[in-house]
Amino acid sequence: MFMKRSFLMLLMLTLCAAGPAFSEDFERIAENGFGNINNRYTWALTEFTPETGAEAGRRFLYAGTRNEVWSDSGEVHRMDLETGEWELVNNNGFGDSSNKGVRTLTVFENESGKALYAGTFNLLMGAEIFRTFDGMHWEAVNTPGFSSFSFYGAASIRGAAVINGDLYYGTSNDIWGVPTPPYVFRFREKKGWFGRKLDKVRSWEKVVTPSDSFAMGQKTYADFLQFTDVNGETRIYATTWNSEGAYIIASKSGDRGSWQAVMDDGFGRGIIGVLSFIEFNGYLYAGTGDPDIGFSLYRSNDPMNADSWEQISTDGFGYGALSRYAWTMMKKDGVLYLGTYNPPNPGLPEKFQGAFLYKSVNGTDWQQVIGPRWTAVMDGGFNDPLNVGIRSMTTIDGVLYLGTASSPNVTDETNHGLEIWTMQD
Repeated sequence: MFMKRSFLMLLMLTLCAAGPAFSEDFERIAENGFGNINNRYTWALTEFTPETGAEAGRRFLYAGTRNEVWSDSGEVHRMDLETGEWELVNNNGFGDSSNKGVRTLTVFENESGKALYAGTFNLLMGAEIFRTFDGMHWEAVNTPGFSSFSFYGAASIRGAAVINGDLYYGTSNDIWGVPTPPYVFRFREKKGWFGRKLDKVRSWEKVVTPSDSFAMGQKTYADFLQFTDVNGETRIYATTWNSEGAYIIASKSGDRGSWQAVMDDGFGRGIIGVLSFIEFNGYLYAGTGDPDIGFSLYRSNDPMNADSWEQISTDGFGYGALSRYAWTMMKKDGVLYLGTYNPPNPGLPEKFQGAFLYKSVNGTDWQQVIGPRWTAVMDGGFNDPLNVGIRSMTTIDGVLYLGTASSPNVTDETNHGLEIWTMQD
């Protein structure tokens, strides 16, 4: 009965949708999981130009993958932005086959130089972070799981950001049956004996720990952003997952003991996760995920005031639980884009399956770019129901790059693995 009502609702939305014609042009630039269909997620995308080594000065798009089988590991691939050619730039999970995915790719520069930092997903040993200065050769910069008492709270890197000259990482407890809270770490590089090698322990400061008052029940620190509110106050904000209702926490300095919860009940609705954060036109936007009601979108220009959050949508822009996550957001040329995760649902027509993409010029009025509505230029999942999520986005030279997640429910050779697409106007 629910499926019938849901389909009728979607059909009405499709038939009633109206809007201007779109000029977006999409092109697929990577497919079939880079030759391994078990590379299911494009977990991270970023641009990096090495300043050392044989490739110094060449511009690349880097992509981090998640692999779904235990016999394989997470990979990092890069594409030369001039030639369009791809190559693999790490091996066997950076030498640790239990690194099943590369969840974050972050460019960070300190006294040692500019490097690309990769944060991993590792249920066996705990999350690891590697960096490369030349784009090809990697070194570990932490101990597995940050040597935490229980590495389950640091089994994966989930959020990453460069703020005020520091590199912040939020970890994730991906063992859902183990109630171990995650951490927030801050990287300030320190050298070991004789000042030669990086000290993998002393370089990391725990700025949020399981002993903090708001820590219990948290599963991950998902995203970070520094934002200046309407009152001129600048703070660092972080989002969480929590089965009792997501939190937003904030700090002026980022130091240990300075963080406080500014929202602790999933916007009053028990929404379990705030997945994506972005500043747009003077507002802080929060995209959520929830399996029961679908994704929601909120914004505020005064985030410390709990009553300031404006509800843009609470029903997946009309699709409800069929559109579960606002998985990622990105700005391009004064337009805000939002990509979704839509769980596999073979009971629906194909055009209603697969990830959706939306855009807005003012943050409140949204138009569908990918999906079944008439305003869209492609059906869900780039005309492919196996592309269930738009997991990562980045912009380079006015081009929007979008990395997909393919269906985890299709485990045979019919699953094509991750894809990467570009969008140009």
